Amino acid sequence: MHTLNYDVRIPGRKGTLVMTAVSNLEHLSDVAQGCKLILGDTEFNEGHAYSDFKPGMDKVAAYGIGGLIAGKLALKAGFFKVILIFLAKFWELILVAVVAIGGALRKVLSGRKDAVHEQGSEEQPFDSEEEQPEA
Repeated sequence: MHTLNYDVRIPGRKGTLVMTAVSNLEHLSDVAQGCKLILGDTEFNEGHAYSDFKPGMDKVAAYGIGGLIAGKLALKAGFFKVILIFLAKFWELILVAVVAIGGALRKVLSGRKDAVHEQGSEEQPFDSEEEQPEA
């Protein structure tokens, strides 16, 4: 048996009213029609409706209504599905890259140097004239 969760969101001044109708999938048209009736009769307390918004006093989301619409369009376009497919195919390569970058950052931030690099930069005294390089 397939079930239906039909969500209706109504923005208010200080948040969003979310109503969820749960039913069988066969009753989708009945639920949609009922939600439209409820939506038309829904009212917020005085001062809490979306139309009561006061610029400068109320908090504004950083993404705004454009961000909400863009996110919804991306979801409908399957953008996130494409990202998940990409991650599923290339997760090993991504993991190796993340570990390599993390190691490089750790090395840079901790100030460590390679032991080989340190040994190569030190000057070694020569024991005899035969070992000295020619000038």
